[in-house]
Amino acid sequence: GLQWILALELLKRCRRDRLDGRVYCSALSACGKASQWPKALELFRQSQLVDPSNLFTFNATLSACEKGHQWPWTIQLLEEAKHHQLQPDLISFNSSIQSASVHWPTALRLFSDLQL
Repeated sequence: GLQWILALELLKRCRRDRLDGRVYCSALSACGKASQWPKALELFRQSQLVDPSNLFTFNATLSACEKGHQWPWTIQLLEEAKHHQLQPDLISFNSSIQSASVHWPTALRLFSDLQL
């Protein structure tokens, strides 16, 4: 339950020169597992200052938003990934489609956008 708080504390204590996408990804995943999608979005914005083209941080944030049923955010994050010249993968689309399943026209559009 409270592992996400520990992950955030460890992130705060990490030296700036050690911060990278992997460090943020771990904290993002912990936030996602605890359904702390607002905190995951905040961390994601911080991670973009360090490593803006890391698909793992995008996917961890997408997963957190999926768990929080925040489909509009998943759509926005997919667009941002493309803007950063990242090719969303199966994990990206799976999280987005799952999240958008409550809004089926969007889920269908995402499914049609999926290119394997």
